[in-house]
Amino acid sequence: MLIRHEKELEHHRRVSTRREEELLKRQAAEKRALPKRIRTEMRAREMMFRESLRIHAPGSTPATSPDDEKERLRKVNFQEPTSVGSQIVVPDVLKNPCLNLVSRARKEKVQS
Repeated sequence: MLIRHEKELEHHRRVSTRREEELLKRQAAEKRALPKRIRTEMRAREMMFRESLRIHAPGSTPATSPDDEKERLRKVNFQEPTSVGSQIVVPDVLKNPCLNLVSRARKEKVQS
């Protein structure tokens, strides 16, 4: 009975270790992909803004010059990094407190 219990414990340890490694890999992949995703979203917003300028500007103010459009675009590009920074969402993998505890325990085990 005791041997069976030890085998089950070992099995659960191996499964939890595999899950932890999988979560760490997923976390690293999401962390690497985040800047690329943010840049892509910024480009898409810029293109949408340019298109909205092209659509709305001629009808609302017929005297809009290319310099005015450039200035408006420059203002939006200046404000964009702050709006993107506030929209960054921490992935669920990073929020998982169990993962942090497990990684701490692993670090402590390595140090000792």
